[in-house]
Amino acid sequence: MERLLKTTALAVVLILSLLSAAHARDIRVLILDKRFSATPDAEETVRKIGNFKGELLVSGVRYLGNIEIWKGERGLYLINEVPLEDYVRSVVLSEVADGWEMEALKAQAVIVRTYAVRYIQKGSGRLYHLTSSTLHQLYRGDNSDSRVTYAVSQTA
Repeated sequence: MERLLKTTALAVVLILSLLSAAHARDIRVLILDKRFSATPDAEETVRKIGNFKGELLVSGVRYLGNIEIWKGERGLYLINEVPLEDYVRSVVLSEVADGWEMEALKAQAVIVRTYAVRYIQKGSGRLYHLTSSTLHQLYRGDNSDSRVTYAVSQTA
């Protein structure tokens, strides 16, 4: 009986997370790489110096969507605002190995989406929700694979 209650509670949490994901539209990702490796300190003064919609190439990685450029005391910060499902697709493709079974890809998509939605809901007052590095989830901009695209769409 106790096991059934734990399983039911876990299922309810998962369903609520997925319902929340359906309401999340865009995610703001701070792009980090070898050239842009700093995250803004909580007390750091930053100001927006640019904003455009389109394509940005950073260290060979292509980012699409809304790109914001912020200047802070420690340098420039690049933020990519993209639809949540595009983010999920990129992270799943970036974090799994070739040859994963479809059900494993679907499970990974649910995990990635749930993690991202949690940070979106958390808010924290920062300029961004997550970083593009393994500090959070590995996001490599605009990339796709038909199997990953299918897995993500099946779990949305």
